Amino acid sequence: MEVKVRLKFTTPSLGNVRGAALDKMLRDHEGDVIFLQSWWRAVLSYGAQAYNRFEKEIDLVQTDPKVKGELSTYRRYWKPSEFKLHEAFLAGSEIDVRFCLPRAISPEEFKELLTLAGRYVGVSPYGHKQDYGRFIVLSVEPAR
Repeated sequence: MEVKVRLKFTTPSLGNVRGAALDKMLRDHEGDVIFLQSWWRAVLSYGAQAYNRFEKEIDLVQTDPKVKGELSTYRRYWKPSEFKLHEAFLAGSEIDVRFCLPRAISPEEFKELLTLAGRYVGVSPYGHKQDYGRFIVLSVEPAR
């Protein structure tokens, strides 16, 4: 079943494509922001382990790499007066993502799994294990 998911970031999700002035988000040939399947797989695997369900079925979840949302710029400081600019989905930004779920996982169960995962790990091209890209799940609905 294909579902549309709306997420709201609680911590910024930063781009990691290096640039002299600005690190940008990864994009496809049409210029749309993409989050790779492997990034989502890491989030979903953590969620399945924490949820203690669907650890095998999660490998069957497929993700549309295109992410819809409004980008901004984030200053990542490494010293009090030195920073790197990143293209980012800031805390409070909402994104839309599409997933294709196996029959064993209902949209409601997928929402619970994603909610748990987003609380503890994030989805961010730059440093998901460094508190970037944490999120809450606003909705999971069947795609029509």
